[in-house]
Amino acid sequence: MPFEYVRDEDATVAGERVLGAHGPGAVLTGLVGDKHNLDYSLIRAARRSGVPVLSILDSWMNYSDRLRDRPGGTLSPDITPDRIAVMDESALADMVAEGVPAPLCKVTGHPKFDVLPKPRGPTPSFRGRFGIAPDETVITFFSHSTAQFYSKEQLGYVESDAIQILFAGVRMLMHETPIFLLFKEHPRAPTRGLDLLEPPPRFQWLDESDADELMVCSDIVASMASTMLVFASGLGIPVISIQPNLRPGEDRCVLTRRGLLAPAGTVEEFAARFRDAVFGIRRGSRGQVPTWRLQGISASGRVADIVDTLLE
Repeated sequence: MPFEYVRDEDATVAGERVLGAHGPGAVLTGLVGDKHNLDYSLIRAARRSGVPVLSILDSWMNYSDRLRDRPGGTLSPDITPDRIAVMDESALADMVAEGVPAPLCKVTGHPKFDVLPKPRGPTPSFRGRFGIAPDETVITFFSHSTAQFYSKEQLGYVESDAIQILFAGVRMLMHETPIFLLFKEHPRAPTRGLDLLEPPPRFQWLDESDADELMVCSDIVASMASTMLVFASGLGIPVISIQPNLRPGEDRCVLTRRGLLAPAGTVEEFAARFRDAVFGIRRGSRGQVPTWRLQGISASGRVADIVDTLLE
């Protein structure tokens, strides 16, 4: 099968070039990022050429905005695929509620769950790589920029507000138990305002490290609304969602939005979630399948096996 890795070119014209060069019978894309990237360039080119398009949803947020030229606008036919692979019934219900036509969507499961490694906690080699002591509880925080996409007035917070709670909470908890904080930067949306905040003493900022390995080798995973919270929770790893002053109806984390996880909005609430997580780890609850997997939010599914059916 011919293969081409498309990179280092103008994404706005790449779709036309790729379709013209390869003449595919179908196009498979994501629905990620701004409307001028390769995904949307391919969708536009395929729609103009009459080639069927299947797009795979990657996360449990911003469903209909992926199909609009601007937030709050109408659905745009030129960037709307023929079918959308949706991870579970929860996401499907939210999409339909936001105005996405149900016939466009097919529940398939999230392909990420098919390739996630098993949780193993902080192994000696993992601890040695970062200089983490054997008795330190390892928290990995997966950052992402909220300020790049939302105003503080809309969400109630920006990432620097959440990170300030994280740093202050860890510093406070270090008087109770040793903690090492790993801070994983987002690959496409760098954290804003991080240089103005003082991290705790046992802290490591990471850019290129493998996110999946960090997740499965951590004692606790934290974020604001990163999809990594869902993946970690699905594997039985304790998670904490930090969302201070969250506005009603603006929650971007499906676990807290569905009431399956209580968000931490203050330093005290973060500390309480941490203590609960540590208690659960010591009791042996790590790795247990969470009940939310039975409540409409799935943690399985092989998208690749049904692509042909969706594009018939």
